[in-house]
Amino acid sequence: MTMEVHSLVRRLHDADYRLPDEIHDNILALGQAAVPALLEILEDALSKSPVDGWGPAHAAQLLGELRATDAIEPMLRVLSATSMQDRLHDKIIQSLPEIGGAATEPVIRAFANNTDPTFRYSLSAALAGWQTHDDRIFDLLIDQLRREPSSGAGNLAIYGDPRAVPHLLDALDRYTIVESENPLANHALIELREAIEELGGTLTAEQQRKCRRGREPAEVFSWKLDALLESHRREVIAIPAARAEPVMPSSPARRERQPGRNERCWCDSARKYKKCHLATDENTHRGSR
Repeated sequence: MTMEVHSLVRRLHDADYRLPDEIHDNILALGQAAVPALLEILEDALSKSPVDGWGPAHAAQLLGELRATDAIEPMLRVLSATSMQDRLHDKIIQSLPEIGGAATEPVIRAFANNTDPTFRYSLSAALAGWQTHDDRIFDLLIDQLRREPSSGAGNLAIYGDPRAVPHLLDALDRYTIVESENPLANHALIELREAIEELGGTLTAEQQRKCRRGREPAEVFSWKLDALLESHRREVIAIPAARAEPVMPSSPARRERQPGRNERCWCDSARKYKKCHLATDENTHRGSR
């Protein structure tokens, strides 16, 4: 590893959650020569919990884009050792599918050989991102649907296999509505409906009524929030023009970190980030490049 490569890769530690294009493109241009330095950053993260900074997450992203097969086992070790609240954990879930077919067997084997539910959930989320359909992955995701309808439905929607529709409809029929004012009480029902529709399925009139009933707590919460915001807006007293002082344009407030795909969105809605502002944030980032 040359000093130039090592120095360039080390710049990842200075980046925030948006990796500068210059660093990103220059590291990718190095190709496989950058892999050892990136792996070093990834392995160093194993000694820190929670993981500090965005450097390891950026390293995982670049290893995925480089389709670095040497990174598969280190990624699985880090995934097992970190929590779902660590940004690196979520980035590895996204990066493993980018490595491609070479990662399929190790990930499925890791799932079979480990009983930790959090680790298995993370592996199934990674497998859902595979572009090539595999019956073993499909069966694994269907089994997850039976155990965890909410996460299982979301992963099947990402996986994109229409064969899942009958299983999702069956899960929706078996779902028991939770009577609660909690807006997230029936989130699994919402996920099931969205997955069915994304995969081209249709709901019966009875199933639609069930979904509307399940959504009532979330809709009530939304109405109350809108009313509160409108009330607050009306109470704001406008400053007379003669007394107003010039106000310099301010930069938009920055979030401390980018949420994981399956975490609650930064806007404090009741939805997961992937179902709320993820696409908007990614489009904004692409438009600024």
